[in-house]
Amino acid sequence: MKFLELANSLKDIKTAYIIKGDDDFLKSKALNLLKEACIKQFEDFNYFRVDFSAKNMSDLNELLTTLPIGDDTRLLIIDNFLLNNENANCINKIVDLGSQNSRLCVVFYEPKISGNSGIEVIDCSKLDTNTFERWVLSFLKKNDLRIDKMALEYISFVSDCDLTFCNSELPKVVAYCDETKHITINDVKLLLTKNENYFIYNLTNSIDEKNNEKYNAILNTLMQTEMVGNVFTFMGSYFKKMFYCAISNENDEEIALNLNIKPYAIKKSKENIKKNGKLFYINLFQKYVENDTNIKSGKISPLNALYSLAM
Repeated sequence: MKFLELANSLKDIKTAYIIKGDDDFLKSKALNLLKEACIKQFEDFNYFRVDFSAKNMSDLNELLTTLPIGDDTRLLIIDNFLLNNENANCINKIVDLGSQNSRLCVVFYEPKISGNSGIEVIDCSKLDTNTFERWVLSFLKKNDLRIDKMALEYISFVSDCDLTFCNSELPKVVAYCDETKHITINDVKLLLTKNENYFIYNLTNSIDEKNNEKYNAILNTLMQTEMVGNVFTFMGSYFKKMFYCAISNENDEEIALNLNIKPYAIKKSKENIKKNGKLFYINLFQKYVENDTNIKSGKISPLNALYSLAM
């Protein structure tokens, strides 16, 4: 199940769960929701978190068979569970013992399990753009702040819809804009940590503005990092989007659906295409494909390819 479905599902707590995903904030929230649902009192007796790499099955037997004290349910969190030949039957034993003790809930936190274990998986992957932006708007509403559409789009892009990033960055924006109660694109550009997506956002803007000085300045910054290959890969998505918008006769909603991005982003893309001409983006996409082929054949590095696109 998706993380967003977890809260409503906890009216009927299952014997075992697996928490997996790439958003640490959501994984932490999932643990908190399970803890709130399972543990009402006597936490010291009914909540346990163990490192499986430092345990074996016999060590866990007592934890799996002990009944809760003064509460309906015990919660056992197991970290670093590795399913290998040595403990191949371990997960089944844990689940079987847990099912015998109907008052126990076992949670495997980011286990190394391949295939379908038959246990309920809580998917804590990053949210899609629409859900992420609703979360941001809800967060800001609690602080009585409103935000410009461009600023919200910028936060989505720079954070890559990562709530872990936003959980640390948005409080800075809230504190800075507390008096005006209004967040602009300039506010978020000033305050958000300048990560890889920040540079990509400005890199693509420099192309739309045909600003080679700005483009090269950003590339010079990227030269000092290890993210160049990732940036070039992302640029492929950007050029594909612009190429598709330049040649397509579909409306914004249809293009957005085909490319899995928001109609607003298509609208902005078409504005730049109208300003710079279709041929500009068609040629850029063709140049990207050529450079990508040369990278894969070892004729050029990703960094030189990025510079080649600016010429």
